[in-house]
Amino acid sequence: MSEKGENKSDELSKLDFLDDIVNIHDKDEGYSRAYYSYPAKFLSHVPQKLIEKFTSKNDLVLDPYSGGGTTALEASLLGRKVSVYDINPLAILITNAKTTKLIPNKVKLSLSKVLKIKNEVEYNHQFMDEYDEFLLGQKISMEINNIAHVIKELDDLRYQNFFNLALIHSIKIVGRRDFNARFKQKNQTNLSKFLPSMQDLPKGASIIPIFRNKVFNMLEGNNRLPDNISENVKIHHQSNHKLDEKDGSVDLIITSPPYKDLDVEYLQIQIQRPEHKRSKRTLFINKLLEKEYVKKEVLCGLKRDHYWENIKPTLSECARVLKKKKYAFFWIGFKTTEDYKHFCKLLIDYHFTILKTQDVLLSDNRAASSRSTHHKKETHMMQRDYLIVCQRD
Repeated sequence: MSEKGENKSDELSKLDFLDDIVNIHDKDEGYSRAYYSYPAKFLSHVPQKLIEKFTSKNDLVLDPYSGGGTTALEASLLGRKVSVYDINPLAILITNAKTTKLIPNKVKLSLSKVLKIKNEVEYNHQFMDEYDEFLLGQKISMEINNIAHVIKELDDLRYQNFFNLALIHSIKIVGRRDFNARFKQKNQTNLSKFLPSMQDLPKGASIIPIFRNKVFNMLEGNNRLPDNISENVKIHHQSNHKLDEKDGSVDLIITSPPYKDLDVEYLQIQIQRPEHKRSKRTLFINKLLEKEYVKKEVLCGLKRDHYWENIKPTLSECARVLKKKKYAFFWIGFKTTEDYKHFCKLLIDYHFTILKTQDVLLSDNRAASSRSTHHKKETHMMQRDYLIVCQRD
């Protein structure tokens, strides 16, 4: 065997453990999931194991598609430096919240301020439009509007981020098609430890107990974060077509690019009300974060041939900043074998050597981005994802 062949064999032997970590079909219960369940998310133990194996303390980890912030969180927990990018303001909010340690007593004090709202208060700026209010009802819409305004009055952006994320998640819950039917039973069961008595449960459907419960669940995860977690985290709300890192400065890339030709809603919240036979996607998040709306097709990486033109600058930048002989892991899925092969060809064109492609079999209890089990209807859109393992030439 040639020296080159021996080297590749040695590198492949380091990757034998991948099947054991990617094909775990149990739900991911890591506390990184307590904040927000982002579409197309990593299983938290995957970047954790990869970072442990292929980096040392203070090494620099890069994720050019931050998404739900899992790579940022796991790298910072392991004492690595990490730099992440995303054009989605929600992804940036999630990553900031996940990697920021807060003072528990200040969270509880801020919560008491946020919930001291009076529904008769009228604000000039409304976060919910008329159709939102029609579907959610006047009471819930007014609660959302007032909570959002009080959050903005908090004097610390870190706490604003925390509560904004809790509110966004709470709106996802009240927007579900079965929310009204399940409200009373669900909240009497789950909120008893947070409510002094059941007399405190608002009459009729309300977002307040949902929001309060979400804050306490997030706080449980936040309490376990180390005090210095955010020191080595750099979060960039910008395109990954131009990275801030210097040439050859990155020790490891772990990322999940958009899946080609998939229709995923990253930024809007769906509100469904079967009693009205209506549903809509609200622009609440953009109004809350005061950010310009990013079109869904842009967040999904564009479609057809535009996808390839959009991803080329990112791959070029990844190759520029990654140290030679260091690893890059791309978790991705494709509808066709031809698209998978084309992506691999691009990696080679941009000076990556593909060492291994690990199939990731999907299951119904895996919240995978490439498979839809909405209303328990299997779309059979894809059978697997791929974890493509590369080295910089």
